Parts: sequence; C-alpha cells; structure tokens
Amino acid sequence: PREVIANGRIMRAAVATLALLGTYFAMLLAVPELLAAERRWSPLQIGLALLPAAAAGAVASQITGRVAPTVGRGRTASSVALVALAGVAVASASPTSVVALVVGMSGASIGFAASQAALVDEVADVAPARVQGAALGVFNMVACVGGSMGPAVIGGLSGVVGLPVAVAATTLGPLGALALLGLPRLRQVSEALSD
Repeated sequence: PREVIANGRIMRAAVATLALLGTYFAMLLAVPELLAAERRWSPLQIGLALLPAAAAGAVASQITGRVAPTVGRGRTASSVALVALAGVAVASASPTSVVALVVGMSGASIGFAASQAALVDEVADVAPARVQGAALGVFNMVACVGGSMGPAVIGGLSGVVGLPVAVAATTLGPLGALALLGLPRLRQVSEALSD
C-alpha cells in the first residue's frame, strides 16, 4: 500500500535494517574465510571462535527490549549501529587478528540483532492498524534484500580488491544506518542501561 511506502519512518527503519543485516551477513561470510585462510582453522574451530559474537547479539537484543521503550527505538537502533560500525572498523584495521575479527563479528551481530528488535517494534507502532501486516511484510522484505547484498559485496569486491578491503567496505552499512537513523544520544542510552 502507498501509505506504507510513503511513510518515512517505516521506510527508514526498513532500509536501516537492510544495511545492518547486509553488514552482518557480509561479516558472516568474510570472517570465517579470513580465519580459514590466515589461521588454517577448521570449521569447528571457526564456529567456536565466533560463539561470543552470537552470544553478544542475543544478549544485545534482550537488552534492547528493556532500553528501547525508554530511550526510543530509533535512538536505540542508532546506538547499536554505532557498535556495528566500531566492530567492523576494528576488523577492517586488523583483518589477520583473531581478536579483531571476533570483535568485528560481534559488532555486526549486535548491530543487526538489537536494531531488528527495536525497529520491528517501531514499524508495528507507526503503521496504521489496517496496514500493519503489510508494513511488517515490507520491512522484512527490504531487510532480506540486505541479507543478499552483504555477501554479494564481499564476493564481488574480494576478487577485485581482496577480502580485507572488501571487509572495510562493509563499514558503509552501519554508516548508512546511522545516516538514516541519526546519531544516538549516548547519555540517554547510558542512563537507561543503568536503571
């Protein structure tokens, strides 16, 4: 429906989620490849090394449920987009370091999982009841496009400029999300976490 597509808050939330899911899936492809190439690790070793990233995303999405109503869903999502940006930047700066790669994967995991928790509620709240289902469908469809774009960026760029540079390019996802959502007011987020 036109009122879903024309709603700036719904579409900003959807495109920000596209950017953060794209970043997460890009890192999910790139980090294991880097660990296998640089360290010659097995899939089991790589999976075990990335467990903290999965846990970080799960914990962050739970915290988001508590913080977002107080701080605001958009501000919460922009805060975790900033975490994603920092994590991916760390991985980009040191793509041969296991710690840096796990930090990068953790940042991407937090960015996607927590923003999804905040922004899906934002869309549900903003959409008029008669088109709420359609709004959530558009939101999810746009997000899934990001899930396809992230690995495509890694795959396309890594053959041309190398995998480490392709990882650096994924910082554009969280930057785009921040441009759409605005910079967070970190003091409000900090106060909400301490309550």
